[in-house]
Amino acid sequence: MSRKDYMCQESFDNRNSKIGLHVFKHLIYQSVFVLFVAILLFSEAEAAPENAVLTDVSLKSMQAVANSQAPAHLPVYRIKLRVHVANSRRSPQEFVSILSEINTIWQTQAGICFEIQIVNHDTTLADGLDMWFSPDIGGYNGYYDGEHIQMSDAPVLAHAANPARSSAARTAAHELGHALDLRHRQDSDENLMRSRTYGWQLNAYETLHARETAAEIAMKDTFPLNCGPPKIKLEEGFK
Repeated sequence: MSRKDYMCQESFDNRNSKIGLHVFKHLIYQSVFVLFVAILLFSEAEAAPENAVLTDVSLKSMQAVANSQAPAHLPVYRIKLRVHVANSRRSPQEFVSILSEINTIWQTQAGICFEIQIVNHDTTLADGLDMWFSPDIGGYNGYYDGEHIQMSDAPVLAHAANPARSSAARTAAHELGHALDLRHRQDSDENLMRSRTYGWQLNAYETLHARETAAEIAMKDTFPLNCGPPKIKLEEGFK
């Protein structure tokens, strides 16, 4: 090989090395960002009680995630969700933090969130999803019957290494997965679609398929990047 050929080859190798290093650094930064978001949202999972009030800090964290939504998760699909609590032993106020976590689980991973109303009647939505909470639903934590979601007040779940905060929020998010046409995936305790664990994670296929279903039932206005906090709308005479 001539000196000229050698120098050209060396230059080509150096350029490839720099490109490879740049790609490697990009992947590292991306992984660190994803890990940071997960830690930020779920670091208090084991310590936080289910009826804890959602703090300004966590609300700001959710907004920051919404504002940095991955392009693959845009537009954000907002789905109306009416939560019926007339038969629940929990107070309506307790549901605010529980239901807010549902949006954290779904929006951060799939660009899907729910515009939630907490009500004390049984009138269903004409253009959204409905969920009922009760003390007991025949031994189930929750189930989707093909039309509506039934939920236990206090689901009993197995451990996950990186758990959701609330068993009720995690189970409700799981049943909403069924409403978005996802099936069980039992290969890891960390999966949202595994039965009876605190896992909350979706894989790429689940994210894509849930978004396809969400697009069919979501609100037409796809400009907003996030949903508002759950709203309590009680009929007179209910405490």
